[in-house]
Amino acid sequence: MIFKEKLIKNANSRAMLIFLGSYLFSICLTIPIHEIGHAIALLILGYPDIVIHVTPFYGTTTTSASIAMDDIIFISAAGPVFDLICASMLLIGLWHRRSTNLLPLLMYGGTAFLLEGIVMFNTFFTRTILTDWDALIFMGISPIFVAVLTGIVLIAGALMVYLIWPLTGISAQTSFSKILYINLGYIFYVLLSLFFAIVVNLSFLPEIMFLLTLNSIVAILFLILRIFAYKPLFPLIDRLTHTEVSDPTNNSVWIPLFMGGFTFFFLIFFIN
Repeated sequence: MIFKEKLIKNANSRAMLIFLGSYLFSICLTIPIHEIGHAIALLILGYPDIVIHVTPFYGTTTTSASIAMDDIIFISAAGPVFDLICASMLLIGLWHRRSTNLLPLLMYGGTAFLLEGIVMFNTFFTRTILTDWDALIFMGISPIFVAVLTGIVLIAGALMVYLIWPLTGISAQTSFSKILYINLGYIFYVLLSLFFAIVVNLSFLPEIMFLLTLNSIVAILFLILRIFAYKPLFPLIDRLTHTEVSDPTNNSVWIPLFMGGFTFFFLIFFIN
């Protein structure tokens, strides 16, 4: 009990817990929405018996029918495109009401772009078709186009996250170690995804484990790069849209933490 009181009384720990809850909620939102995009494309094209399977770490959408080659590009692109459109619209729609209580929804924007961007980046290191972008390149989409789009999506995701960092108490004066500590929830999720893959026995698929490991390394290195870049970029970001730096209170912790915890365990235990 004493440890709990000290943990919550510490402003940095409150910010870390707020970020953890918000990130878990946002990642548990982006994966189903991505798969819904695939399902919508399958429905439009008339495919039967569509089944969506989601966890907090990955998702799949299947149909009982064989997918025609002519439909692969539309179906593969529908997932990420629908996800990024929804993420952008939600961030823009809620931005004028931005607050710590809305952080789980606001974080969806940056999370969706960063997740899609990292998956796109990993595409260039796989030999088989494991992701939507592998399928698109296999179908003739230029790898150069995908590479350029990867950079655009990752930069957009980083900027979206920068916009909401002040809601967790991060400013241009915040030290590297403090920002890294607040982002522990992000690092925790990345490492947990590897543990989950081992638990569900994906380790017998070497390329999937390689992809997940690469994904984890890239995600953490890109976080470190974003932290270093934040201070020099802050004047431009602040000029673009000023957000007051919030000092997280005890009460502000519980809504993001509940939303994140509930959706995370819901996807693990009740959906599947």
